[in-house]
Amino acid sequence: MVQQMPLMKDVLRAMNIPIFECEGWEADDILGTLSAQCQREGAQCLIATGDRDSLQLVGNGVTVRLLSTKMGQPVSTLYDETAIREEYGVTPSQLIDIKAIQGDSSDCIPGVAGIGPKGAGELIQKYHDLDHIYSNIDTLDIKEGMRQKLIRDK
Repeated sequence: MVQQMPLMKDVLRAMNIPIFECEGWEADDILGTLSAQCQREGAQCLIATGDRDSLQLVGNGVTVRLLSTKMGQPVSTLYDETAIREEYGVTPSQLIDIKAIQGDSSDCIPGVAGIGPKGAGELIQKYHDLDHIYSNIDTLDIKEGMRQKLIRDK
């Protein structure tokens, strides 16, 4: 990909699309900053990416076009708040709590061992956020094995 960057920048310049770079910052951080600026200004923002982490940015004029491949064919899915609720059963900001529970090795998030995307999603759908779960861990209707995993890997 490094070899493709100069060519991609030439294409973007030819299309009069601005390029934003900042030494020492990841693209995720720049996308988050720009989307927040668009929200403050009431501007529409469309993020085209292959990184599901950007879904947490959706809302208040920010949408994400998620690019992926299915059976060797390119697929593009547009996510707004409704699409995220339909697919994940949560709000965009709750995706952060789901990721915190399920973990993500590519982002160095250890998560809770033994709880994957399905279990994490069910917890957040039912109890809304990590703060509520941990503040009430002893009284919530959670299977004992899952409760012990949450306590162990807090």
